Amino acid sequence: MKHSGLVTFFLVFIFLVSQIVGLYLIKSISGNVVVDADGKKVISPDAGLEEFTPKTEGLGSLLYIVIAIGIGTVLVLLIAKFNKVNIWKVWFLFAVTMAAGIALKVLLKDVLVGLLVYLPWIIGGLLALAKLVWRNVVVYNIAEVLMYAGIALILAPILTVFWAILLLVLISGYDMYAVWKSKHMVTMAKFQQGTNVFAGLMIPYKRKAVVSGKVSAKVVKESRVPLPKGESTVAILGGGDVAFPLIFEGVILRDLILKGASPLLAFWQSMVIVGTTTIALALLFTLAKKDRFYPAMPFISAGCLLGWLVLLL
Repeated sequence: MKHSGLVTFFLVFIFLVSQIVGLYLIKSISGNVVVDADGKKVISPDAGLEEFTPKTEGLGSLLYIVIAIGIGTVLVLLIAKFNKVNIWKVWFLFAVTMAAGIALKVLLKDVLVGLLVYLPWIIGGLLALAKLVWRNVVVYNIAEVLMYAGIALILAPILTVFWAILLLVLISGYDMYAVWKSKHMVTMAKFQQGTNVFAGLMIPYKRKAVVSGKVSAKVVKESRVPLPKGESTVAILGGGDVAFPLIFEGVILRDLILKGASPLLAFWQSMVIVGTTTIALALLFTLAKKDRFYPAMPFISAGCLLGWLVLLL
């Protein structure tokens, strides 16, 4: 097992929470089905997210996401190469504020009147700032949950089931190459860990060997001071490993609604995919060895596709 049972449980649990929260928010803005000028059923935009949603579809949607990933990867690698920690922190602050703000905009949509329309961005900014200056594992991961929900809210509507499946396949292949072959994903992860600003789920904990040779783990809820050398480690899960399955689940949910299911029914049906994906991630952490990096997306994508096949049956 890569981490202790307790740490693994918490990491998988936060992943599960992120999927449920994100899927619920996507459901909450996907209930307005209309017929467009071509006689095709579509889900009308809701919650004022039109300005954030890319105006593209089909192959263009896939290319939009792939190009964005490519540009982001190159920029992070350059920042890591030249050790521009402050640039990384500013970028991270902006990204968390925007993505978490979008999620909060949907979550609080019924109360956003008057000056309260700025509330999601204020809360998002405070959460982002807290991630940088207050190393509390709970606050850190709450912001991450909202951040990836926000990403899924703007990307799930531009994909169909076919393109969402193709995206999972491409990302899984890229993940294996980036971790096992080029290893640039490992470089980015180590750089981010070194700055204490990691784009993904993160649980720092102490690991000490005892007389029996076994390893015990203690979750560190808050740590401003570096832990003793040789005794500290961190359990991480990259942001893409959280966002991409959520995007896929959101696409399936919207597809079920367009086929006649109510938003609530589609939500519970899509939870099947959440379940199989979470099990796949738990298996990865169980089978993985300590102190090694693994591409999570092949396992997660397999869980997504298995859940989708179960729904088809």
